[in-house]
Amino acid sequence: MIYFQYIIYKEKPDLVYTSFLSSYGILTSFLKFKCKSILSVWGTDVNGKVQNNIILQVLAKKALKSFYKINSPAEHIRNKLILLGAEPEKIDIFQYGIEFEKYQKKDKFDIDGTVKIISIRNWDDLYNIENVILAFDLFTKENKFDCELILVGKGNQYKTSKIKKLLEKIDNDRIILKGFLPQKQLSYELNTSNIVISIPSMDGTPLSLLEALYVGLCPILSNIDANLEWVDKQHGFYVDPKQIASIKRAIEKSVSSMIDEENDNLLIANRHIVEAKASYKQNTNRLENLFIEAIYGGQKSL
Repeated sequence: MIYFQYIIYKEKPDLVYTSFLSSYGILTSFLKFKCKSILSVWGTDVNGKVQNNIILQVLAKKALKSFYKINSPAEHIRNKLILLGAEPEKIDIFQYGIEFEKYQKKDKFDIDGTVKIISIRNWDDLYNIENVILAFDLFTKENKFDCELILVGKGNQYKTSKIKKLLEKIDNDRIILKGFLPQKQLSYELNTSNIVISIPSMDGTPLSLLEALYVGLCPILSNIDANLEWVDKQHGFYVDPKQIASIKRAIEKSVSSMIDEENDNLLIANRHIVEAKASYKQNTNRLENLFIEAIYGGQKSL
């Protein structure tokens, strides 16, 4: 903290930009040097420890009042920021977005033999990956559909070991563990998959889901605000992430709809909202405009 204060005092910036409320955001609020500051929150910094720790809540409330502007990735995160003490007029809602040119779009749901379901989230407990595995295993034992589950992501050593032991125990050759993938390979896996499953217990605005929707995958999602803000219940299959039976039913319904070719309108509707709200170029320009406004009091055109 002392070194941080020293750097700011030495450089005398016109603006301090910080990310993550529950750590750097709180730290920035203690700066002695007077200058404007802008905060970007991610989701876990608002959904996590701040919600259950009174001391962090007090510090967060003080911090939120100190920022010139706050960038929230979603409406439901904005509402929580207001409950924590943020001034509504200071909050601008947008996610950084995705670079559309890096992804190849599907024109329609096209099943060529095997229906591929891809799990795109990391393996921390809140993403319920073990329930995804168990639900898919049960689905394959009760159905004759030709399907695969591709597991993309990563976890710490304990979680990775736990996932691998579960896969060894159920011994289902239709579940393929890929692990963490670089961007180019992930783009390939998305483009060769048909269904995406993302069922966290809480979230901000997941870029990995936006990527999958833009490519054109049919979504299986947890019934939380973070997902409903992007995909309405007519254009996705919603589940209780803690109930294996609920996840299995959604897999059955989504796979059946793929085979019956019922969901091309779903693909178009979901991609449209991503294109309208999640352009990396447009949203980084919005962030740049916040910087310009804070420093110079004006804006450049988007």
